[in-house]
Amino acid sequence: MVDNFNAVVLMGFLMVFLMLFKLLSAIEKIEQNVSEITRKEALHAAHERIEELREEIKAQQGDKKSEKSDKNIT
Repeated sequence: MVDNFNAVVLMGFLMVFLMLFKLLSAIEKIEQNVSEITRKEALHAAHERIEELREEIKAQQGDKKSEKSDKNIT
């Protein structure tokens, strides 16, 4: 009788250990996915900002060229 009880307790511990291992594995995978998504989002935002700055620089250079041509005309 005691042997059966010990076996049941041992199986219970093994089941709990297995469930904890699976849970921790799933959490780790979720953390990796969140990190990857965050990295991609940050790179996308940085790329958009770079494009905005390029357009601003082009607009400023266009303004300077038009000012130079206005000065040459007068």
